[in-house]
Amino acid sequence: MDFPAVDAALQEALGTEQLAGASYAIFRKQEVLARRCLGHADREAGVALREDHLFRAFSNTKLVTSCAALQLFEQGRFGLDDPIGRYLPALADLRLLRPGAAGIEDTLPAREPVRIRHLLTHTAGFTYGFTQPDAPIAAAYREARVLDPSLTLAEMVEALGRLPLLFEPGTAGTIRWRPTWSAGWWRWCRGCAWTTISGSASSFRWACTTRLSPCRRTGSRGLPRCTSAA
Repeated sequence: MDFPAVDAALQEALGTEQLAGASYAIFRKQEVLARRCLGHADREAGVALREDHLFRAFSNTKLVTSCAALQLFEQGRFGLDDPIGRYLPALADLRLLRPGAAGIEDTLPAREPVRIRHLLTHTAGFTYGFTQPDAPIAAAYREARVLDPSLTLAEMVEALGRLPLLFEPGTAGTIRWRPTWSAGWWRWCRGCAWTTISGSASSFRWACTTRLSPCRRTGSRGLPRCTSAA
């Protein structure tokens, strides 16, 4: 089956050098409807992109995590309106940074808790400090080391729980704040929560890597870049 509109959009991105290469696969249940590789794995060396090339997985991990969460939801393990603090106590009593606050201590009680549906829709109120480098929230994120790669997932959630939310849960996200700015936090919170809900880290990893991903499993660190283009 062909998807000319998809191919045309990708070819346009390749032609304007927005992308060096792109690959996609479209499935319906277990049936592969289409699979294409376009462009280059190494544009400067003229190496065409192949299906066996490895990619770094960054924001795509949010998709896998969310799908694993929905599998647990289908099993009745949680409700979409469950407060996340039920599963992650560190996030049970989050406060809200007062609009226009000059310091991180200027907070208000949140009107409602962060719920699982907020994590899944990027509307929980978390952010990345580096998106507002001169704001008080940025300094607080740096001091709390919430982006420190040496921290464990649980330690990151604990550090995040000591910081205020940027907006009321459920009131903003895709309009006021782009999801990509804070999606990493949602992924980390979701991953920690789903591990708690599913009962073990191993069963959650199994759901993510075996049941959901039709692709070769790879880590996001230590892999060679697929393309030399930035």
